[in-house]
Amino acid sequence: MREGRAGRREEAVALWEAVLPEFEAALGQDDKDTIVVRAGLFRARRDRDDTDRTAVAALVERATALRDQGRHDEAVTAFREAVERGRAALGPGRPLMVSAGYRMAYALDAGGNAAVALAAAEEALAQADRSLGRTHYETLMAAVSVLSLLLRQDRLSDHQALLETRLADVIEGLGFGHPLVRALAAHRASLALNRPDWS
Repeated sequence: MREGRAGRREEAVALWEAVLPEFEAALGQDDKDTIVVRAGLFRARRDRDDTDRTAVAALVERATALRDQGRHDEAVTAFREAVERGRAALGPGRPLMVSAGYRMAYALDAGGNAAVALAAAEEALAQADRSLGRTHYETLMAAVSVLSLLLRQDRLSDHQALLETRLADVIEGLGFGHPLVRALAAHRASLALNRPDWS
């Protein structure tokens, strides 16, 4: 049933896209009927995109629930399905896709795939940097994911370098009062105190 509705939404978009140029050519871009057709196309695209976003969000939440239940292999499979479907329907770099990427990284790490987990988190962070900017919430969460995975893998110098470059972004994005900001600042301070060569 859902696939049928999705197909009809695609068909509606295609029909509006087909008739709009004819209206613009025959009546002009500012004609009231052309404006009605353009509005119809806008609504059809919005409905299609909202349906895709909702479906992908449901897949991400299902995968997250599996991860939280300790069903890591199933969670990773579900996250991969969500990412594949989301990239096709929404495109990479959307907040939902970044979230799916770093959530999958945690599932991979919990399942014992540390190297693959770090690669997934780094990919999510790279997408977020390109598409969302360094202080977007999902970019910050992706950066924290990479930081925590580096620390868990005892890659201390890489962790310190990333913490140094990202802490200001986290502070700017979340504010000094956020618990994550306080935790990262305290962690950085402890690294500085315990490592005299850390500048």
